[in-house]
Formats: sequence, structure tokens, C-alpha cells
Amino acid sequence: MLPGALPEDDGDPQETREWLEALDALIAAEGPARATFVLKQLLQHARTRRVPLPQVLNTPYLNTISLGEQAPFPGNLEIEATSVGAGALECAGDGRACEPGEP
Repeated sequence: MLPGALPEDDGDPQETREWLEALDALIAAEGPARATFVLKQLLQHARTRRVPLPQVLNTPYLNTISLGEQAPFPGNLEIEATSVGAGALECAGDGRACEPGEP
């Protein structure tokens, strides 16, 4: 297994089912806001205990163009993969091009 990777197999499906049922019961009894609060508390507690967590990406963006309809990448992927390319992407976060000497 790669460093930081999480196991995909369920070593205890019964326990997993119990956790999922408990979450369902919490949502039914207290509502989604309470469930969100409890899940955030659990994540924070897991972080303080140094439990490896999966990366969760959440964005409102929905790509409505299928992969087959997308134009080819306009740049050079090899350059983009270098630290120079990665640095340039960080500068462009505000929608402008990086100036020489900018981090």
C-alpha cells in the first residue's frame, strides 16, 4: 500500500453497518445539521489522533462538457508538471499572469 493510502477492503462489515445505521438514526432524529456537526467533530478528533484521512474535494463546479467534446489541453503538460509550471499556476490564482520574480 502507498504511503497515505487507505485500505479499500472492509475488515469488519458489521461494525461499518452499525456506524452507518447510527448516522442514519442521528439524521432522522436530529437532522442533517446535527449530523454535519458530529462528522466535523469526528474529523477534527481523527486529525488530532493522526488518523490518515482520505482527501475530500468539494466544489460547486460541475463540468457540463463531456470529455469527448473538450478541446485538447492548450499548453505543454511536461512544463506544467515541473515546479516552474506549478509556481506559475499558484500566481494565476487571482486571474492574472505571474510577473517575473513573483513567487
